[in-house]
Amino acid sequence: MKRKESNGVASRGDGATGPASSGAPPEFPRDFLTPWVLLVLRNWSMHGYQLMQTLTMFGLASFEPTTVYRTLRRLQKSGLIMSAWETGDFGPAKRVYSLTEAGEEFLRTWASSLRQYQGLLDKFTEVYSQGQRPASKEDTRRSPLGEAEETK
Repeated sequence: MKRKESNGVASRGDGATGPASSGAPPEFPRDFLTPWVLLVLRNWSMHGYQLMQTLTMFGLASFEPTTVYRTLRRLQKSGLIMSAWETGDFGPAKRVYSLTEAGEEFLRTWASSLRQYQGLLDKFTEVYSQGQRPASKEDTRRSPLGEAEETK
């Protein structure tokens, strides 16, 4: 069962298939399907199957259809998206989803948060790419601030 944190982000699991991520700080969002759905619907109104195809084109193919449709229902119930039935010349009517003003505002918040996380990720990869420090027989090492630290 998923637990909701106060920020509305699921505390474990995100609907993606594969191993669950563990050990991540709780403040990191795990529901990346929501901002992607909102982003796609910001640019194009579409039905659920088209949305899944579009998400796949963006590299998000690991989400189960039931997870995507459950997310669409949750977002609609929250007022972030709306839907209307569209009839065509062929086949059954399809529910077409689009972004609301509230969804646009929520997406702006997500984008701001993701920019902050991107900054943290950039810093992490920068520090990581500096490589491992060679093993030394010295009992001191330098901190990232340039200060000597005692090692035990």
